[in-house]
Amino acid sequence: MVRLKAPPKSKPFRFTSISGRRRIAKNIRSKTIPRQCGSVTFNPSEWPTNRPKGWNGPKTWKPSLDTLLTTTEGMCLLCGDETPKPNSCKCSLEAFRAKEAQWEKLFELKEVEGMGVGVFAKKRIGPRTVIGEYTGVLNPPGHLYDTSEVGYHVQVPLGPSISSKPCGSIDATHEGSFARFVNHSCNAKARFVTGRVGRTRVTAIMMKGNRAVKVGEQLTVDYGPWYFQGGQYCYCGYWRCRHLDPDARST
Repeated sequence: MVRLKAPPKSKPFRFTSISGRRRIAKNIRSKTIPRQCGSVTFNPSEWPTNRPKGWNGPKTWKPSLDTLLTTTEGMCLLCGDETPKPNSCKCSLEAFRAKEAQWEKLFELKEVEGMGVGVFAKKRIGPRTVIGEYTGVLNPPGHLYDTSEVGYHVQVPLGPSISSKPCGSIDATHEGSFARFVNHSCNAKARFVTGRVGRTRVTAIMMKGNRAVKVGEQLTVDYGPWYFQGGQYCYCGYWRCRHLDPDARST
C-alpha cells in the first residue's frame, strides 16, 4: 500500500525582533502562525447559492475566481495599460506573481515597538511603485470575521466592473503575502489600489505619486476609517493623527 505524503506547508514569515533575534511571525491576538501565499485562493462552499445584490456579471451565478475577478477595466499594475479592450494587455499574472515572490530582495520584516511587525525597505522605493499584491482567501460580501483577531483583510469589487457595488474581501489572517504586515500611518507613503494584471483583478499596495521610502525606512499605508471603529486606536506617531487614543491625547 502506497501512502500519499501530505503536501508541504508553505513557509511562515520571519522577522527581526527589537533585540535583533530572528523569530517566526504570529498573529497578534490568536498567536496563530500565518503562512506565505502568493495567490488569491477560493473556497466555493463559503459562497451563497444566490448572486449578491447589485451583481453585474454573468447571468448564470456560478462563483469561481474567474467569474468574480475577471475584468478589462482599470490600470494593469504590470505594464500600466489602461485601455478597456479585451486584447489590449497581454501581461501574465504568473509573471507578476513570480516577481512578487522575490519580495525579500527589496523588503524585510522587523518588529516595531507598539505596532507589531512592520515592513522596511532594503532599497529605495520610488513614487508609484507597486509594492505587492494583497493575497489570501477571497470571501463573499457580508462575510463575518472573527472579532478576536486583528483585521487582516481588504475589500475587493466583484464582477467585470471595477466600480462594482458588491464587494468581497481578501482575508490574509492565516495565509497571505508580506503586504499583510504593512502598518497603518495617518501620514502614509503608500495606498491600497484596485487594478488588474492582464484580465485578472488585483488588489495591491502602491507608493503614492509624491512619496518614496529610503533604505531602512518603514513602509506605511492608510487603513481607512473603517479599521478604527469599535475601539481601535492608532499609534502611528504622526502629529496630526486622526485616530489617536483619547487617553494618550490628554497626556
